[in-house]
Amino acid sequence: MQHADVRIVAASNVDLRELSQRGEFRSDLFFRLDVLHVHLPPLRERPEDLDLLVPHLLLSAARATTGQPKDISDDALALLRSFDWPGNVRELEHTLLRAHLISTDECIDVDALLASAPALANASAQVQPARDLASLREAKRSAVCDVERRFVEEALAMTNGNISEAARLCDMQRASLSKLAKKHAIAVRAPPAR
Repeated sequence: MQHADVRIVAASNVDLRELSQRGEFRSDLFFRLDVLHVHLPPLRERPEDLDLLVPHLLLSAARATTGQPKDISDDALALLRSFDWPGNVRELEHTLLRAHLISTDECIDVDALLASAPALANASAQVQPARDLASLREAKRSAVCDVERRFVEEALAMTNGNISEAARLCDMQRASLSKLAKKHAIAVRAPPAR
């Protein structure tokens, strides 16, 4: 005779105790399984859990797709908080995975969420003020990018593409200017061979 040490972890979205009392679930099996009962309310009753769940699920999405982890914008998180999540955490997980795959940016925004889960469109109307703020942030980010790009292009133009000379001219570290040039895909002249 061989012995095995086994533990069963079971989850259900129905009340097994009630089903057992009505004779629709074997009571002996229920009492074998019901050693420790943990009631976990649905996600719609605990929206504050999204602050912990969303980063974890985005990291899981990155691992599953062998991609880089993505952030989520404040307005997109507000949209997630305003939704009821009838499919609970699994629906949230799949929504974030789709948004991770759809989004071409490092940060998932409202548009990526709406494209990944059209059901969020009804909740979107409730978070419009946050979305307007996000549009302002996006415009600011875009303006900063334009200024950075022009700054690097002009500095390199003055030095015929020599990054070291441009960095000295701008009184900044060569690595910092090189990083900005790379960020904006600006070609630099290779340093002369020694």
